Amino acid sequence: ANGTVSLLALDGNTLYIAGSFTQIDGTPRNRLAAFDITTRTLLPWDTGINSINFLDKLTVSGGIVYVGGQFTSIGGAPRKNIAAIDGTTGVVTAWNPTADGINASVSDILVSGSLVYLSGYFSTIGGTSRRSLAAIDITTGVATSWNPNPTGIGFGSGSVVEAMLISGSTMYMGGTFTKVGGTDREYLAAVDISTGLLTSWDPNFDDSRVSTLALSGTTLY
Repeated sequence: ANGTVSLLALDGNTLYIAGSFTQIDGTPRNRLAAFDITTRTLLPWDTGINSINFLDKLTVSGGIVYVGGQFTSIGGAPRKNIAAIDGTTGVVTAWNPTADGINASVSDILVSGSLVYLSGYFSTIGGTSRRSLAAIDITTGVATSWNPNPTGIGFGSGSVVEAMLISGSTMYMGGTFTKVGGTDREYLAAVDISTGLLTSWDPNFDDSRVSTLALSGTTLY
């Protein structure tokens, strides 16, 4: 690649990559590309991003490649900060939640059943007012009523949910928020995956940012 590779997502034998590159081994690929990991060859899958500030998340589920960050178009289609791409054809799907707001971006994407959970720095998404966190219908792109409502000023320009993790009926989330649903929770919190209500779990994290989460057994790192 003639630029950095910052994101990876594996789906079977296909490795999707994202970064700042515009070519792979001399072949044009504008910030997104796919490889066959068995043959180590570049695939014809070619969905370019031309209008972009940065990419934050790349994930694959059900044959669909989800891309989040700060951009206004992808594959020739207008998409604001979040997009879904067919993993085989490279065609941008009709799914279009549109994460909007001043300096809006999408930091994390988590697919679970019929929902796509999106977090980041936004004030509206899926046609509804949502701050930093939302559950989006995987078919329609419309936001559900689920709304934990993280708020507060932390690291950088404002309240952001940077990382999400689901375990059973609970979603753990980290970021720069200081309240969830109007209750104090600094940078790390847990909410009910069905109701969006804050749980009693409160590690009282005393810092300014949680950007990554990983679960092993009963231990959250």
